[in-house]
Amino acid sequence: MILFVILLFTGLAFGADPVKIEVIYPLTGPIAAAGSYQKAGVEIARDKINAEGGILGNPV
Repeated sequence: MILFVILLFTGLAFGADPVKIEVIYPLTGPIAAAGSYQKAGVEIARDKINAEGGILGNPV
């Protein structure tokens, strides 16, 4: 399973704009179950990063 994650750091030095994480995973079709686990994993990581102060002080 290939998981693409792109972190967009535009504007980090200029304020508390959220850092956007774009993820592509299957949510339909025969491998949708794997996609739901991937989505849950990304959400857990996001929550952990935000609990620790975000990325350079910016929320994810």
